[in-house]
Amino acid sequence: VVSALTEAVPTLLARLMTKRKHLRPLTAAAQHALPEWGLWREYLEMAIQLAQLVAFGPLFPVAFVLAYFNDLVEFRLDAIKLNSSRRPYPRKEAMGSFWTNVFNGMVLFGASINVFTLIVHSETLAALDASMVHRLGVGIILEKFFVVVRVFVAIAIPKPNEWSENEIVPLAESTELGEIVARASAHLELPFPDVDQKDATLINTIDSDIETLISRMAVLRYRKSSRPVRVD
Repeated sequence: VVSALTEAVPTLLARLMTKRKHLRPLTAAAQHALPEWGLWREYLEMAIQLAQLVAFGPLFPVAFVLAYFNDLVEFRLDAIKLNSSRRPYPRKEAMGSFWTNVFNGMVLFGASINVFTLIVHSETLAALDASMVHRLGVGIILEKFFVVVRVFVAIAIPKPNEWSENEIVPLAESTELGEIVARASAHLELPFPDVDQKDATLINTIDSDIETLISRMAVLRYRKSSRPVRVD
C-alpha cells in the first residue's frame, strides 16, 4: 500500500496541478520532453512479490488474495505512468533474460521452502507419529518431484524461435519495414538528444508509416488465417 501511494500520489498531483489538457496526440518533440519510464523498478516489484508468496504463501494463504488485489492496483498505476511518461522506444537489452533467470530461481527455491514448511507443520505426519528423519525423507522426495515437473513444463513450452511461421508474421524480414528503419536511422540517432522541428516532423511521418505497415500486416495475417471463399 505504501509503495502504491508513493508512486500514485506524485503523478496524480502533477496532473491536477497542470491546467493544460492535451486534446490531441503529442508531437515527437513534446513526447521527448516527458520523463522516461524504465522497467527495472516494475520487475523488482514483481520479484519482491513473488519472493513473499513463495516464502509465506503456505503459512498465510490469504497472501495470494492480497497479491491479486495488489496487481489490480498496479495495473492502474502503470496506466497512469504510461500516460504521463515518454513513449518507449524499442531497444536491445538483456534485462528480460536476467529477470527470467531470477524468477525461475525463485520458483525452484520456493518449491523447497513450501515442501519443507508443510512437512514440518503437517498434522497428518504428526498423527502418524513420524520421526523427523522420515519427515525429511518425504520432503526430499516431494521436492525432487516438483523440480522434475517444473523442468518438464519448461521444456514443453515452445520457444519463440520454435513457433510456426504460419503463426507469426515475419515482421523483421519485411522489405517495407526495412526501408522505414533505414530511412529513420539515416536521419536520426536514438535516443534523440536534441529534437528540432524538422526531426519532429520526420519522426511523426515514420510513426505513421509504421502504424500503417502494422495494420497492413494484421490484415494480411487475418486473410492468411481465414478460409478462402469460392465465388461461382
